[in-house]
Amino acid sequence: MPPAASVPWIACAALCWLLASLVITGWWALAMTGALAGVILRLGYPWIAIAVIAVSASMSLGAAWHEPLQPGRLTLVGAVASEVVEGRFGPWALLSGAEGSVLLDLPDEVNVDRGDVIRVVGMTSGGPGTVRGRAHRGVIRVEQVEVLTSSTSPIVKAGGVLRTRVNDRLRPLTPGRALLAGFLIGDTSGLDEIDVVAMRRVGLSHFTAVSGSNVALFLALLFLAAGPLGLGPKRRAVVGLVGLPIYAAATAFEPSVLRASLMAGAALAGRLVGIVFEAWQLLSLAVVVLLIADPGLTSSVGLQLSVAATMGVLLGARWPVGGGLARRTLAVTLGAQFAVAPLLLFHFGLVPLVSPLVNLFAAPLVSAATLVGA
Repeated sequence: MPPAASVPWIACAALCWLLASLVITGWWALAMTGALAGVILRLGYPWIAIAVIAVSASMSLGAAWHEPLQPGRLTLVGAVASEVVEGRFGPWALLSGAEGSVLLDLPDEVNVDRGDVIRVVGMTSGGPGTVRGRAHRGVIRVEQVEVLTSSTSPIVKAGGVLRTRVNDRLRPLTPGRALLAGFLIGDTSGLDEIDVVAMRRVGLSHFTAVSGSNVALFLALLFLAAGPLGLGPKRRAVVGLVGLPIYAAATAFEPSVLRASLMAGAALAGRLVGIVFEAWQLLSLAVVVLLIADPGLTSSVGLQLSVAATMGVLLGARWPVGGGLARRTLAVTLGAQFAVAPLLLFHFGLVPLVSPLVNLFAAPLVSAATLVGA
């Protein structure tokens, strides 16, 4: 079981997740949230009440943006809010603007980057939905694209340079390049669909979904590179806090990376001010921050699996299995597998029973390949 001191944090994260999963709008939703916050205040947890109110406010702001698009020809202006992804039917990206989030069905020759402010003209070709955990108002089949301003975010630019550098350096290593790119930056665009299905069937697909271990490796390499500068613990923490957003940008801000980066960032920030967070507290804090930023992330399969797997790892690490690295590793693997099994069954209709054994042998190999590749 989690430590007693972390139980209120876990309850806060669970309550915020439940609240963000509900589709609530209107005055009665505000009244319900206010009453809930009042009860929580009476119980003596003001910070939980603040988190609940913040998630509710974020939901209220976003609710007005999720009305279906009007059918017909539209002209929209907004910022490209995702990577341009080569889908089965051509490239697509998310556009975020005053009208909310819209999925763009782009022409093949389009050349835009995340963060660019663009004007698009096109026809409505689909209704509201969710893609990679992000809700959108509808689909626009784009006919014209005009870049008004290029991205000026130094974090996005630095992350793009890192992502391009990794892919350029790995390109001569085909066909292994695609798998190694998945290990390093979560780029699985070059993987064969047969390999993707095979990895999913035996429970290995999480290795190409960049998460906590990749963030830890990135920080370790960053601290190693900063070693000759003679930086102390607090200065290394500052270096880590600067590097984490860049790595998140390089991995296209995947929800699992954001979860791991927020946990690592909170731990580093705590080191700066002399506060030590327990792992369950870090996980709960990361979940609450993500839901305040975007309540729609509750529908992200990647975030669901990431949070569940982290919970399983933390529970497995506390199992009384005795000494020995192999036993401890197997306990952690089994914990993660049991935690994600219901989600795998719900979303994909299968639970790979051989996953704990396969992961026991594959994890060291993947870790070594990732380290050498990095």
